[in-house]
Amino acid sequence: MFELKHIIGLLFFLLSFNSQSQEDSADYDLLKAAYDGKTHEVVMLIKDSTDVNFKDAYGCTALIYASQQGHIDIVKILHFNGAKINDKVRYGGNTALMIASKHNRHQVVNFLIKKGAKINEKNSRGLTPLHYSTAYGYDTTTDMLLYYGADISIKDNDSNTAFIISSFTAKVNTAKLLLDYGAKINEQDKNGLTALMIASQNRDFNFTKFLLENKANKKIKNKYNHTALFYSVYNNDTAITNLLLNDSTEKNLTKLIDLAYKNENYIMAKLLKEESTKVSLMPVFNKLILSYGSNFSKDDLLFNTAIGLHDSKYLLNFNLGFDTRYKARKILVKESENNFFQFHERRFIFYTNLEKEINLYRDAVSVKGCYLGFKEGYTFGNYRGAEEKAVSKFLHIPQIGLFWKNQNFALRTAYEYYDLGIYNHSPHHLSLQLNYFLRIGKEKIIKKEINLL
Repeated sequence: MFELKHIIGLLFFLLSFNSQSQEDSADYDLLKAAYDGKTHEVVMLIKDSTDVNFKDAYGCTALIYASQQGHIDIVKILHFNGAKINDKVRYGGNTALMIASKHNRHQVVNFLIKKGAKINEKNSRGLTPLHYSTAYGYDTTTDMLLYYGADISIKDNDSNTAFIISSFTAKVNTAKLLLDYGAKINEQDKNGLTALMIASQNRDFNFTKFLLENKANKKIKNKYNHTALFYSVYNNDTAITNLLLNDSTEKNLTKLIDLAYKNENYIMAKLLKEESTKVSLMPVFNKLILSYGSNFSKDDLLFNTAIGLHDSKYLLNFNLGFDTRYKARKILVKESENNFFQFHERRFIFYTNLEKEINLYRDAVSVKGCYLGFKEGYTFGNYRGAEEKAVSKFLHIPQIGLFWKNQNFALRTAYEYYDLGIYNHSPHHLSLQLNYFLRIGKEKIIKKEINLL
């Protein structure tokens, strides 16, 4: 009797499970039919009492799928049979109206609004249907939303209005629509960026021109005190810079000139200097130089390390360095006219160095040129196993050389008159050096990024 009860219970469980599976299967069939636009199948499934508000694992209903694909007849059928028009998907919180706006289904948008869809509803990121339609430049859908009362002043979680988003995606016609309905052209996001700054950041000449023609304010600053002109100078965009400088009342451009020099944009620096009433004479140090190399003649071999700063305005290098032999070297010390002593000498040189570079050829990735330099140093040494003192003296070392460099490295070779005061040692030296650059004084900058996927 005990076993029979268990068998009967198992049969009831299997029958109920099978019935539930069939119901779930029908629910998913409705979702697929709505997505695929199979109107007749949707009607038949609804007649079979399939749940029109069933949600899949993502929280999507048949109405949301039909709205996404633009199947207006199925949308109408689902609504007539009780589909919830303002339900949100589980991930992201989009409604059917948001999804229809995002995919430019303006017939669906029109129907949903008339049937009570919330036109200013926000998703989890604070985006409304209007944010989506303007982002993708859907003029018809945008015009429809605005006509039915979409609020152009609503900001998403990053303080972006629909107009700010239109500036990022550079949709001129959509931006015109928004302005016609009263959008504020100088609205700022949470970091103080305006549409004009964003257009300048994105190097969009046409949208920048459109904004200026509609009286966008060039003087507004973001939280780092940067204007739209800052972004065009930072990007080395001379076309937009000229556009922003036209009729500008801002004539003290010293900071922007130094920014152009810091980024080694010399054509931009020249352009700004022509417009500015003031020019700073201070150098612009933009790189720390770490150097390693050798210095040799037919009689000697020295190795050197140095650290320095590069001034990108005047093309000057200021270095502190140290030269030495890695092991003692045999030298002769003249005692008298015909009398010499031989020693094993260690030699050390500390020096400061100033170099002036002359750029001869420049392309997008590298620079080739020559340089003139002067080292001021002090040398001293000792003789291995001897009490005799080695020569100590100040050095005055002229240089002339060639270089190749890119943003990170430089190779340099130079002739140096390097007189160490050692008998019968040539003062004519050749140096080879590898430089590594570390960028210093990087400008703080806010870069606008919008991802509506």
